[in-house]
Amino acid sequence: MRDAVLEALRVLPPASPLPAQIAPVSDGLILPPFPGELGIEIRYFLARVEPWLRAGWRILSRRPELYPEGSAICDETLTEAEEALFARFGAVRLATGPKIVRPADRRPKYARAVLARAKAQRLQCEWRHLLRPYLDSGADRPWTRWDRDLTTVSTAFAVHQIWRPGDALPPSYLPPAFASASLEWAHPDHVGVQFRRLAWHDDGRNSAVSTVLAEAEAVARHLSLPLLVYGDPDGCSMPAGHCTTASLGPERLLSRELGYLRSCRVMMAPNSGWADLMCWLRVPVLIERNEPLWVFDMMAPFRPRLLWRRPDVPVEAQVDELLDGGTALPKLGVGAIGGASLDDWTVGR
Repeated sequence: MRDAVLEALRVLPPASPLPAQIAPVSDGLILPPFPGELGIEIRYFLARVEPWLRAGWRILSRRPELYPEGSAICDETLTEAEEALFARFGAVRLATGPKIVRPADRRPKYARAVLARAKAQRLQCEWRHLLRPYLDSGADRPWTRWDRDLTTVSTAFAVHQIWRPGDALPPSYLPPAFASASLEWAHPDHVGVQFRRLAWHDDGRNSAVSTVLAEAEAVARHLSLPLLVYGDPDGCSMPAGHCTTASLGPERLLSRELGYLRSCRVMMAPNSGWADLMCWLRVPVLIERNEPLWVFDMMAPFRPRLLWRRPDVPVEAQVDELLDGGTALPKLGVGAIGGASLDDWTVGR
């Protein structure tokens, strides 16, 4: 009744018919995809799902390059259907999954909260119907905690957080495209840079492009190396006149970038999931913004090679310090993992 009223008022997207049954993409046991941000996936998810994948499960993923060889399924049909569904509800991917942000209009606060919750519940229902043909593709598949926690939609003020901030845990492997000695997607030694641009929100972590670009060019001259701009134009600024990873080939961008990163001598990265990826790969990284300070404390188990960018110190000197082994590695004990905190997340049964 609530949904019918909200639909009549044209404030809730109309219900769609159940999606056509999509033929199972694989035999066996399949897990739902991680639906949130890159950084959270690296920090908290990959290591916890790894035992399941080692035990024979497979996982749907929009970023299969991050998982052990052959363990992830990238189904473009599903990806397109998910994106269309999230767009219809105005959902954004934040932290561990999609969120419905309360509309900023003149309706009373309570009415806006009711609408956000209604949209979240409707989206969650339709999203789980969309995933069902994939998850039911294996005979006698048991119900898992992943089925609930990875397919939950929240509102802006009811954030669904699966793990505690201090429970960051590195996987036991590196991405196959990065660890490989193959010449595919090889690139000459270079300085890398990425410029974060969150189009739907004027976020404080968005890159100061002109400042960082000038510093990246200075670092490239200092090291006598070319500059390569990393990133997807949908989420990053791509300054004209520079070589970009998006322009170097038609294959999947993340696959190629992981190959290019093998020869990246230093990365200048925003405070984002891209910096988390550098921490995992241990690529020397100068992080553009350092607020809030605790964001990277929990990355201590990854043993990152990172420094915070300091505006009062010449960038060339900071890069020299970084390449000489300097690091802003957090104090020992911060981000440490206690076995009790992992409980059955690490049991691949």
